[in-house]
Amino acid sequence: SVDTSGITSAGAADGGSPPSATGPCNDDDAEVAKIFGEGFTAKQEAALPGGTRKANLGRGLVETGIYRGADLKPGHTICGPGIIEESFTTIVVYPGWTAMIDDAGDYVLDQKG
Repeated sequence: SVDTSGITSAGAADGGSPPSATGPCNDDDAEVAKIFGEGFTAKQEAALPGGTRKANLGRGLVETGIYRGADLKPGHTICGPGIIEESFTTIVVYPGWTAMIDDAGDYVLDQKG
């Protein structure tokens, strides 16, 4: 089981603001194809975090989106900082990085410029 202590609901008013889910990190589908290559035919959209927690990913403690791997589908994009919790691993998406779920359900991470 996953320890959920310290996780707040994405809509909770706890003084922190959850990550925005207004759109993917990279709005240009042609640019996505250039960065990530073949295997990205699913429509790109921002993944919604299931909650937030304060995490230090190199820039001090900041509210960080927590994503359940089971909820992510092909085309979902996570703009760092973010934490993806899978059954047997945790994936950290650092600030300046983007994670996308490809058509096969694999995670592809890319560091921005």
